[in-house]
Amino acid sequence: MKKSYSMFALFSLIIIALVVVFLGFVVFGPGNPVPWVILVILALIPYFHERSVRKEYIEWSSQYEVGVKLIDHDHQKLVGLLNQVVSASHYNMGKGYVKGVIEELIEYTKYHFEREEGLMRDNNWTDIDAHMKQHRDMVDKVEAFSSKYTGDLDGQEELSTEIHHFLKDWLLDHIVRTDKELGQFLISSGVK
Repeated sequence: MKKSYSMFALFSLIIIALVVVFLGFVVFGPGNPVPWVILVILALIPYFHERSVRKEYIEWSSQYEVGVKLIDHDHQKLVGLLNQVVSASHYNMGKGYVKGVIEELIEYTKYHFEREEGLMRDNNWTDIDAHMKQHRDMVDKVEAFSSKYTGDLDGQEELSTEIHHFLKDWLLDHIVRTDKELGQFLISSGVK
């Protein structure tokens, strides 16, 4: 279900529940537990909604640090941009805004890869070809997502969700598996 419809359904459900609570108090009086139970459920909706949305965000932690300031800074920026994609999509900030955030994410990803690959070259990283292939494959996949919806503004919601899930999984796995190893090598080579 599209987010705009699900938000409308949630809003409608809340309105109906408020009417039921009001009628419950009018018909049964404040001594009846039914309207109170519904009122408590209504009060808890924002809490559970926020918890479900929070799962989509990446919270930066030290487990993602590779120990090289430049790389860690770039990774934090990428995580922030990924979280912006989630916010833009979830809060229906407009298709143009979502597309802009996704384009910024793609461009910053390319910029980060250039910087990281420069560090690999400058320090003679032996696994540079395999690492760069991972980068190229990822950029190709994200650009394929993006081009798939060019001109299809209705597809922006699906695009942001697909890109977010792919990049979230890819980035965190890449940091923990590949970039941590690179970080250890760069630190041993004197890069801070």
